[in-house]
Amino acid sequence: MKNIRRKKHGGRNKIPLAGKTFGRLKVLRDSGRRTRYGKAVLWLCRCSCGNKTLAWGTALTHGWKRSCGCLSIDKLRARATTHGMSNTGTYTSWMCMKARCLDPNHVSFRNYGGRPVPITIDPRWLSKQGFSNFLADLGVRPEGCWLDRIDPDGNYQSANCRWAKPSEGIKRNSVKSIEEELDELAAS
Repeated sequence: MKNIRRKKHGGRNKIPLAGKTFGRLKVLRDSGRRTRYGKAVLWLCRCSCGNKTLAWGTALTHGWKRSCGCLSIDKLRARATTHGMSNTGTYTSWMCMKARCLDPNHVSFRNYGGRPVPITIDPRWLSKQGFSNFLADLGVRPEGCWLDRIDPDGNYQSANCRWAKPSEGIKRNSVKSIEEELDELAAS
């Protein structure tokens, strides 16, 4: 701040900040308030979000104050949001697929992950970026569709999965389960 011309204000030096922008804050004017000894100036600023706030000149020039507080909220929100699709049908289908195959307490686990030859899930769909990979492979779930495995005995992987309407899907009632086939083999 060496090149900024200082104005005398009541016997003290004041850096003219009115009209300048620091981060999200645009300095409107001197608020008239000072520190106890009258050295530091409190500036009235307008944030890019529309709020007005007061900031000390040194906090502005040193980058310690860059918004009314909305910047830290936005940063926190960005850290907490991974894909922004938590309340969608696509995300629900992905979560249900994982539960059926991985959670022994799920009502359908015995037909998926609990089978003698369990239905597995593509490891890319289980990684830290699992949902993003699932979304990239299958796209957003169309309205009225569900996750369908083309080969009902195949695993959950991009080559074997699609979004299908119930009328287009494989008729699960007509396909024998592995348990039924094992019972038949044991009887013969």
